[in-house]
Parts: sequence; C-alpha cells; structure tokens
Amino acid sequence: MPLPAAAAGETITINPVSGPPGTTVTVAGEGWPNDWTVPIGTDASPGAQVTARADAQGEFTIKLTIPGNAPAGQLRIWAVIGNGGSADAWFTVEGPARGGQTGDEPDCAVKVIGVHGMGEGPNDSGYGDSRIVRDTLKRVRDLAVKRDRPALETVMLRYPTTDPLDLFKGRGGLLRPMRKMAAAVDVGVTRLEREIAKWRRYCSTTKFGLVGYSEGAWVIDEYLSKRAGKVGWEEVYELVRGVQVYGDPQWPDKYSVGPGIAFRAGEINSAYQLDLSPYDQDILPYQGFCIPDDIVCDPKKGKALIYDLKPLQKCLRDVASCPHGQYTRGGTARGATFLDSVLYE
Repeated sequence: MPLPAAAAGETITINPVSGPPGTTVTVAGEGWPNDWTVPIGTDASPGAQVTARADAQGEFTIKLTIPGNAPAGQLRIWAVIGNGGSADAWFTVEGPARGGQTGDEPDCAVKVIGVHGMGEGPNDSGYGDSRIVRDTLKRVRDLAVKRDRPALETVMLRYPTTDPLDLFKGRGGLLRPMRKMAAAVDVGVTRLEREIAKWRRYCSTTKFGLVGYSEGAWVIDEYLSKRAGKVGWEEVYELVRGVQVYGDPQWPDKYSVGPGIAFRAGEINSAYQLDLSPYDQDILPYQGFCIPDDIVCDPKKGKALIYDLKPLQKCLRDVASCPHGQYTRGGTARGATFLDSVLYE
C-alpha cells in the first residue's frame, strides 16, 4: 500500500463516508494529470484495487467496494500519486466484518503493459495512443472475460517518444536521429522499470505481460536484456509471463545501443511468422511479428536505412497504409491469443 503523503494538488472525496463492510463507495478525484492512471484501494485489503483514469480536466469517478474483512473503525481509502505517496479519504466502517472473513490478501491481478511506438502521442506527456498496442490490449481483456480468466488489468506506459519530425530534418541516414531514438528508448526502459516496481509494491506477487510496437518493442527488448543481465532469466520470468511485439526495429550492432531480435538471432521470418527470439522460450514466452516489406523490422531494409532515410520518411507520411502500420490486420488478434495462452500459467 502507498504511504500517506501530502498530495501535490491531487485530492479524492468519497460518498458515502460510512457504512458496513461490503458498502459500495463512489470515489471522485480532482487535480490529476490529464489521462493519468490512478490505482485506488484500501488499507483493509491493499491488493484488491480498482484503477481509474483521469479525464482532460484531471477528474475521475469510480466505484470501490469496502472489503468484507474490514474491521470496525476508521479505514483509509487511498489513490496513488506520482511521488509514491497518496491522496487519502477516510471511511467509517460500522459493525463487524461479514461472515468472519479473514484479512488474507487476494491474488494480484495480472497487469499487461503496452508500450507505444514513435510519434504515437504528444511528447509533452509521453502518452502514446497506439492503434496496434491498444487493439491488442482490448483483445486480451475481451479474452479474459470470455474465458473467465483471473483478474487482469491493462495500462499504457508513459514515455517521451521520438518525434517523427526528427527523421524529416536534413538529409542522409539514421546515424544522426539514432542518438535521439536511443535516448528515448533509455527513458522508456526506466519508465517501464518504475511501472513494474510500482505495481509490485502495491501487490507483491503481480505478474506482467508486455506488448510493444516499433520503438516500444525496442524499449521492451532493452528492458528484458537489462533485467536479465542483473538477475537472470528465471527471475525475469517471475515478473514477466509473456511478451508480444510488432515491427521490432532491426539495426546492426555497430549502429545501435540495442539491436532488434533479427540481428541478434541472425535472421527473421515474415508473413506473421515468429521472429527467432534471443530469449529462452522455455523460460520467457515471446512472440514477434514482422509483416513482409516492413522496412523497419526487415534486417536488409533496416540496414539500408542507415544510409538513406527516404523509404522510412515515405512510410511515416502515411503509416496506416505502410506495412509498418498494418499489424491490426490479423496480427493483433493472434498476439492477444498468444498472451492469453501464457499469462496465467
């Protein structure tokens, strides 16, 4: 659970403010960053959370049920803020807990984190509205409901994506903008580390799935490699139960902080076939797709971009009709089905 702390403008109010265990409370928030994801819970059962999302005015309203094991007296309801503290409200629990329930923490919900690609969202907030990632997350949620899976939640990662305009400035190849791309990926890795650590603090056995597109796939590759280098792949699997990427950029080693899977493995399959993964499939279930003629994830075409950016510039002018932007045509359905098959093991 988050530690009590003074909120920096973020506040919550509740209605009603008292009642027996099992009461449904309306939690209203004000002063939150635009489109911010807000975990909300109680001290009686920290792992049983709901997640709200602030609107453009920084407000949200969501229902929360007081746990059946809540003891009589004052109960803190908290909403997590960005500094690691919380905005709090207090609910008066009337009478004993129902049915003699215990205070055992329930199983943590599975979290699936989406990581957007280049230019998919305003740089000032770093929040990407990726069609491909969002479609995958929606399909994962739908499958979880259809197949009566354990609790699952999805969230999009915030990180300051590379501005596609950087690829249209001047002439030449990728060497100049590559520095900015690599810097954005480094920030994305740090944000992903923090996001996972945050959810593990709230519920210590949380498991994760990762979904990335384009630059977001690069972020995931770097995160996995960095994490495995510190703790080993077995420990990574204790956190991450499945990975799905689309259009994973393929850059030769000498030009990149983090080359994509194709250059690590030596080749790539197309037509929605699996990429050869550098990760042990017995430890970390991983699936990557590269559409034929996708110049970003084709190793030969990716190498050519080092010297000539014009094919990539042409794609970015209309990415929805470019092969790099067409993974919703069957790819996301297969990606969601794959994740559903591995996340709950």
